[in-house]
Amino acid sequence: MKEQHRESGFILAVVLWTLAAMTIIAGTIIAQINATIDQTYRMRLVSERERNMLATEQTLLFLLSGLPRTAAGADLTPNDNEMELDPLSGFEDQVDISPSLRFDSTPYDGIGDVTFALQDTLSTFSLVSEFAEEWRPMTHTLGLSAEAGARLMSQVTDYQDLDDFRSINGAEDTDYRSLSLPAPANRYMVSPHELNNLPIADELGPSLQDLITNSHTLRGGSVQLNTATRLWLQAALGWSEQQASRFVSARQRYNLTGPDTVQNLTGMIVPFSESTQYFPLGPVRIMLGADGRQARWINVTFTSSGEEPWVIEYDHRVDLPFTKLQESTHGPDGISRSDGEARPATSWPNYRAYFPSELSLDG
Repeated sequence: MKEQHRESGFILAVVLWTLAAMTIIAGTIIAQINATIDQTYRMRLVSERERNMLATEQTLLFLLSGLPRTAAGADLTPNDNEMELDPLSGFEDQVDISPSLRFDSTPYDGIGDVTFALQDTLSTFSLVSEFAEEWRPMTHTLGLSAEAGARLMSQVTDYQDLDDFRSINGAEDTDYRSLSLPAPANRYMVSPHELNNLPIADELGPSLQDLITNSHTLRGGSVQLNTATRLWLQAALGWSEQQASRFVSARQRYNLTGPDTVQNLTGMIVPFSESTQYFPLGPVRIMLGADGRQARWINVTFTSSGEEPWVIEYDHRVDLPFTKLQESTHGPDGISRSDGEARPATSWPNYRAYFPSELSLDG
């Protein structure tokens, strides 16, 4: 009798241990399945976002290659009966208020959850400049000390020049090697993001990122009043942050077409300069992103060639937040928006056929 009880107890223990082991194995399998499902879901979201980003990019390239230009960007309502702006006329008596895709980094909704912004490339600071009098206003606007600004300029100069001679406050190959950094390119920067390669980059922090978003790597530049970034307006015209922000808010409603319209519409007098312009004529920077962050920069030159309507100067991934140009949380259409929220391209219904149905076209 005792042996039967002993055998029953042993069998019960084996059954319990077997059930426990099976439970553990089943739990492990379920956890692995859940992890696989979760990973698959995340991969699907990433794939969908990449698809939406590519679709937004290609749609913008197609539209921008054919749309007429206004003083602020691309005209969304072209009409043969309306006056077209002549970039050589001076615009003294022309006021253009047609809806535009603005080239001043204004954020817009793209396809799906993609956000994009366009920037007139030449309406930012040129990193090719070798003149201290052009660098000082920009570094001062960035909030850098005179010493940090001088080091930044010297390191940019040494990074781009062809020789290996270290300038005062600069850095050359030996300095980069001592810091375990890649050697300087000894050529002009292709993209402003190459500023992150400088030895001083980590020290400057957010100020360097502000310089990246407010600069370009082409020779020359201008103060295009309809598209210049707020920071570039401060540095180039000597305005305060409040003045530049007020100016940017005013031009969202009106395209500025000459000194008279600037004063009448904004109440501000712009100092005369040969570099002051009212019409974007150069390349366009397309900034694509999602979740309030930029993910790709594409610098494009649009041509009149039918075989090659645009030329992409560079195309690479970045990781920068979209900056808000206006202090007010109200967009130019009067709708209250939270910081970093994209402004819908409410003027796009005329081009509904070019976009998939998921693109938000309503305000």
